[in-house]
Amino acid sequence: MGRLLNWTKTGGPPLEVNWFSPSLLLALLCQEAARRLRTAYNAHSLKLRQFQLLGLLPNHGAMSQRELGETVGVDPCILVTLLNPLGADGFVSRERGPVDRRHVVMLTAAGKRHFGSATRAQGEGEDALFAGLDGDQRQQLSAVLVALSDSLASGHERQCPPLETAEDYRDCR
Repeated sequence: MGRLLNWTKTGGPPLEVNWFSPSLLLALLCQEAARRLRTAYNAHSLKLRQFQLLGLLPNHGAMSQRELGETVGVDPCILVTLLNPLGADGFVSRERGPVDRRHVVMLTAAGKRHFGSATRAQGEGEDALFAGLDGDQRQQLSAVLVALSDSLASGHERQCPPLETAEDYRDCR
C-alpha cells in the first residue's frame, strides 16, 4: 500500500512512498522539517548549528569552546567558523579562562534576545508543520523521537526482520 505525499507547494513533485517504511517516510519528512527550520533560522541570520549553540548556553552557562564543541559534536575548526559570526554580531562573547587560558564562550544579553526571537520563529514553523496533529499526537511524536534518539545514542539498536505490514511493526519489539 502506498500513500501519496503531495509537496508541490515546496517545489517538489508528489512522491509515492511505501507507507510501511518508517525510515524512508522519516527521511522525507525530515527534509521538509529541515527546510522550514532553515527558513526560520535564515530570517535571523543563523545556521541550525548556531541556533543549537545559542540554545545550549542559557542552560549550561559559560562553556569552554572544547566543551561546547564536544556537546554538539562539532570539530573545533568548524566550531570557530560558527562562533565567529555570533561574536561579530554581539550574540556571544569569548574570553580566556583564568586557569587554563582556553576560550570560554558566554551568551550576551543581545544573544538571549536574538535566540528568543529565533525560537519564536522556529515555533511558528513547527506549528505550521504539525498543524495536522492534535496536542496528544505532537506529544506522542516527541516521545517517540526522543526514544529513537536515545536508542541510537546508546548503541542499542534492535534488529527486526524485513517488515511488510503495519502489524509486523507492532510485533517487532
